[in-house]
Amino acid sequence: MREIISQHLKERARDAKKQRAIDALDRLTRLRERIERRSGVYQRDLIAEARAERDGQMGRIWSGGEH
Repeated sequence: MREIISQHLKERARDAKKQRAIDALDRLTRLRERIERRSGVYQRDLIAEARAERDGQMGRIWSGGEH
């Protein structure tokens, strides 16, 4: 009987932890949606833009155009 109760309590704790994670994700989703409504969504590819800028800088450095 003790093992059954122990297992039940472990399952409840695990379920509670899962629910807290789900609740946190829900709050983050709502926050993201509010920010998007207020500020909009950047439509371009930030990573590609940063990479292209850095590649250009490195090219200029290697060619002696910038130090």
